[in-house]
Amino acid sequence: MSNQKKVVEMDNKKTANSSKAENSIKEIFSLSEQLENQLKEINRKKTLVDNRDFFILKKEELETCVNDLTTEVKDNKFNTERFTLKLARANSYRDEKSTCSISNVDILLKFVTMLMAEIETSINSIEEELLK
Repeated sequence: MSNQKKVVEMDNKKTANSSKAENSIKEIFSLSEQLENQLKEINRKKTLVDNRDFFILKKEELETCVNDLTTEVKDNKFNTERFTLKLARANSYRDEKSTCSISNVDILLKFVTMLMAEIETSINSIEEELLK
């Protein structure tokens, strides 16, 4: 075999090895990108699960309130001393002069019931998103 053929053969082997290395690098980057996307999706779903758990806890707390308020409705109470809904600016919630308080049993019961329905809708929406 001539030296020229040997050089061409060596060049062909180098080119083949270089091409294999490039393909391996591309494959590694592709797999790395897929793993990053999967990790992002896992983190997104974990956030959804955390939000769902929070909503479920709040719904259970509101169910207790509904039970208590229903008892007060049966006792024909107009206002309740056990519950008060206060609307205030975040920076002045302790200032009684700048808050609006509602203690009417019927209004509180309707409000809590509506809030529970909204929370249930949010829970269902989150669960649908988790199943995707």
